[in-house]
Amino acid sequence: MPHVVIDHHPIRRLTRTGIVYRHPQRYGAASTILVEYLIEAGITPDTPLANRPALCIRSDTQDLGREATRADIEAIELLYPLANKRMLGIIQRGEVPRVYFQMLADALRKRPTSTDRPS
Repeated sequence: MPHVVIDHHPIRRLTRTGIVYRHPQRYGAASTILVEYLIEAGITPDTPLANRPALCIRSDTQDLGREATRADIEAIELLYPLANKRMLGIIQRGEVPRVYFQMLADALRKRPTSTDRPS
């Protein structure tokens, strides 16, 4: 059973069992809610703390292009100058070694088809 639930997605039965519950519809990312809590508490995030919600907001809203709200934009405006842009770029590019794609291709080629499965 959850103790604290902070989310912007549709309500689920289990979500209602949380002691603290916030389910505002005006957010594109749950991280925006947490950023507002920091602001309300008078906390200016340091770089490591700014990186995480900045990345989450950008990811959840597809760089503010999908379901982004004014609150999401304001959160990014606060976080982005504080964040480590180089680190955000490394995480977002998600460089994957070439061997990963080779292994994936091999696995897909060996994937059993409906005729390969035992009956």
